[in-house]
Amino acid sequence: MMARSIPEDSGAIRSRVVKQTGPRTGRGKAASSRNARKHGLRSKDVLIPGESPEEFEDLLQELAGDLRPVGAVEEGLVELITSSMWRLRRARRIETSIYMFRYSQLYPDGEGSQEAHVTEEKALGFEYVGAAGNIETLLRYETTIQRSMFRALDRLKDMQSARVTDLEPIEVLQK
Repeated sequence: MMARSIPEDSGAIRSRVVKQTGPRTGRGKAASSRNARKHGLRSKDVLIPGESPEEFEDLLQELAGDLRPVGAVEEGLVELITSSMWRLRRARRIETSIYMFRYSQLYPDGEGSQEAHVTEEKALGFEYVGAAGNIETLLRYETTIQRSMFRALDRLKDMQSARVTDLEPIEVLQK
């Protein structure tokens, strides 16, 4: 077996690197920018097509009422908590749809199922199976989202406690 010379090796590496630079055209860049939105668990956009902006806004308002943020930072934390809760709800829908999709493959005519036709959840499951591959990936996403949500909740609680603690001496002096 002949050893390759260094210039040949570096040329091969250079050619592979050139091939791995990602999309170059506007169309390719636009397509790759949507990669994280295939299942919507890592998307920068909170809502994916088919989800209701009104329902998201309702959840945000409900959490803002419950958590009573004061100031931009606390409001940002409530938004992060809301988007995390929204993504966790989506993850549960995806998990259900994966099982429904697999079940419908076993019983394509509805035999053994309570319904003859599987709803839109089948389509969602199909999308997720194609995008992420398996339940283990979904569970990793869920865990990451939960950690983010709980960190934001803890940070919000800490900020609110500090704010209350800062106000107590003033209230005592005024009495």
